[in-house]
Amino acid sequence: MDIPYDLIHKLEDEYGSISNVSENNTILKSIRLKLHIKHAKRTNFTYNDFKEEKIIEYLKKGYSIYETAQLTQSSYAKVRKIKSNYKLKTLPRFKYVAIGNEFKVYSLGLSKFKIMSLSCCSNFANTQKALRAMGYELKEAKGYFHWCNLKKDDHYIIDRNIYTKQ
Repeated sequence: MDIPYDLIHKLEDEYGSISNVSENNTILKSIRLKLHIKHAKRTNFTYNDFKEEKIIEYLKKGYSIYETAQLTQSSYAKVRKIKSNYKLKTLPRFKYVAIGNEFKVYSLGLSKFKIMSLSCCSNFANTQKALRAMGYELKEAKGYFHWCNLKKDDHYIIDRNIYTKQ
């Protein structure tokens, strides 16, 4: 029997361990076919498996590593490791929103609104005045506006660019 080491190594490089690969992964299925192994069912889920799923869920929703660690009562290092193992990217979170008649624009910092107003946005009052002249009302979050709370077609500013959530 030929063991497909190349495919096994590919999965280990991508997921850190073959045990981290989901059961419906096509490469894993092809390895099992080549090795004549029937679909393995995991029946012994532990508390840590569910905790890991929760960490992945929060990261995909847009929570930061620190917030995810707090919400799941995990360590920062564990959340960071899971993020790395599953090659997840942290999504942006925002502190401010400019509400207009047609749409909302979210930003982490006040200075980002400069690309909209083309004027000084160094403090809340100046930014609020500049955006009010354009027909927007500026609001500050008590915590953060998370990626998962943005609606489709809401706009957000990152690195001097305005994007639209799809």
